[in-house]
Amino acid sequence: PTNTTEKFLQFSCYIDKDVKYLHTGLKNRLTETIEKRSPTLDRDTEYTKTMAITRLPGYMTIQMVRFHFKQKEAVNAKVLKDIKFPVMLDMFDMCSKELQEKLKPTRTEFKAYEDYVVEQSVTVKGKNRTEAERVEREAKDNAEHEDWW
Repeated sequence: PTNTTEKFLQFSCYIDKDVKYLHTGLKNRLTETIEKRSPTLDRDTEYTKTMAITRLPGYMTIQMVRFHFKQKEAVNAKVLKDIKFPVMLDMFDMCSKELQEKLKPTRTEFKAYEDYVVEQSVTVKGKNRTEAERVEREAKDNAEHEDWW
């Protein structure tokens, strides 16, 4: 196996008949088969190209590739398929093992915080929920700030 590093600023999501979700399209992009000349075999052979993200940017640009070249008619055809995508995209399983190890502590803290928020919203129900949130927010504000007079 040969290891190389590719730098890219845009992630392409190729849409085909198997892709219904953005996450699936991005995962498919990380493993692809290419045909290339093999110097040892002295003929064309298929290689499997496997990629992993080693550094996540603050913002990721994702291009939805909706065109497919039809060999028979020799034309580009637009793929008119709906793709579902989440509000928050989780790229954890697309990262390299090293990056996953770096992300685990923060990811665990974030999960604990989300669980706490959900638990609090379930605990305080009905009409009193907004009142309880207001009282909690005021108590927090009073604890953080001193009186100016």
